Amino acid sequence: MWKILDFGVSKVIGGEGTLTGEGIVGTPQYMAPEQASGKAITHAADVYALAAIVYRCVTGRPPFTDGDLAQLVYKVVHAPPQRPTTFARISIPMEEVLAIGLAKDPAQRFATALDLAAAIAGARKGQRPNRPLPRNAWSLTG
Repeated sequence: MWKILDFGVSKVIGGEGTLTGEGIVGTPQYMAPEQASGKAITHAADVYALAAIVYRCVTGRPPFTDGDLAQLVYKVVHAPPQRPTTFARISIPMEEVLAIGLAKDPAQRFATALDLAAAIAGARKGQRPNRPLPRNAWSLTG
């Protein structure tokens, strides 16, 4: 059984800021674009982070890498990640699930982590997600 924890970026319901202060905190490679840009975050940021973890599990690398923190944050906010098939042999349905989970616009992501998990389970059976894919989901270059 896996457990994913990062209480450093947890929020108290109804409170302001995070448990570690008012600044933007988190691991940039798994941070949702709205979080990286300092905007208000919702559960959609968790869906993004989970999709980023799945991307890493299936490709062996996070969606974005860069030695420079500013460039990394810029990519998270503005650039699409490379197609997962650049790094690993995965199915088209799984690639489509990741495209939705990593959408820059929170409204284009799966509504909940359970919806993402169901889509992953379906993709493992060859089922394509029943949602439109975000435009420009993937970069063809690094």
